[in-house]
Amino acid sequence: MKTTQKYTGIGMAVASMLLTSGLPTTLRAQNGSAPAAGMTVLTCQSRIYINPGPVTQVVVAFYFTDVAGLPGPLFSGDPSESTAYFTASFDNTGAKIINNGDVSTAVFNPGRSFNIYFNPAPNRTWDDPAGFATGQLVATYKSSMGTSPSSGPSGGVTQSYILASSSDFVFQGKPYNFKNLIPNGFTNGNAAGGSMNQGPSSGFPLSFAGAGSFVSIGGVLSGLNL
Repeated sequence: MKTTQKYTGIGMAVASMLLTSGLPTTLRAQNGSAPAAGMTVLTCQSRIYINPGPVTQVVVAFYFTDVAGLPGPLFSGDPSESTAYFTASFDNTGAKIINNGDVSTAVFNPGRSFNIYFNPAPNRTWDDPAGFATGQLVATYKSSMGTSPSSGPSGGVTQSYILASSSDFVFQGKPYNFKNLIPNGFTNGNAAGGSMNQGPSSGFPLSFAGAGSFVSIGGVLSGLNL
């Protein structure tokens, strides 16, 4: 139980949520305009894979249920990890764990790649986290510094991601590019909990199921050492 609690902090979780009445859940960018600051631009389901050790190995796999600016549906069938056209993979290996009483905090390194992929013929499974890094790489965002404190089976995360590169792709017969969809990046707002014994199929002894959203950064950031 202590091992599970220690590494739950690495799982993505809600640090803060912007609740603004009367506004849509997701602002869809139109004509290349950037979404407003604080608007939800991505919603997702996720799985956090952890291999404890001298160097803690952490990989997060995502599939997106909504992407600002893209028309739905974003699935080839009923929504699931196996039918999602858009996925992401994020490697936070080397996160440092700091314990403070009942609170355990994972301290993340900046400059890690948050890669988004488009696969027009998806067929992924949670048993293979590497499968979420397949298809056409359409965008790479770089992470800021970040932390994820936890207590018990749940926790919170604060980390932002800035667009580093992107490429054109065609979805439902129309061209798109993340430099137009989400040009300024986004901040994590996901929740995770409930330890799962992933087993040898994934190569990770621990995993956590998650879900949530990302909110838009409102302007172009400069001077960050990402």
